[in-house]
Amino acid sequence: MFAKQIVTTVSSQLSWSHYLELIKVEEELKRKFYMKETINSRWSVRELQRQIGSLLYERLSLYVNKEKVLKK
Repeated sequence: MFAKQIVTTVSSQLSWSHYLELIKVEEELKRKFYMKETINSRWSVRELQRQIGSLLYERLSLYVNKEKVLKK
């Protein structure tokens, strides 16, 4: 039941195109970061692609503990 709630919540906030971009991110922590940031910042698919391409996760990881990045 808990998993169904998560899927329902996330699926209403992201489009199929967002998911297609997110599944290309192989590392789970990185994918979760981009998913959360997409939802919180209301990124378009194009903006998500741009952020992934610009290595936002890696750049933030250089300055901040990965757990702090995920909490953002």
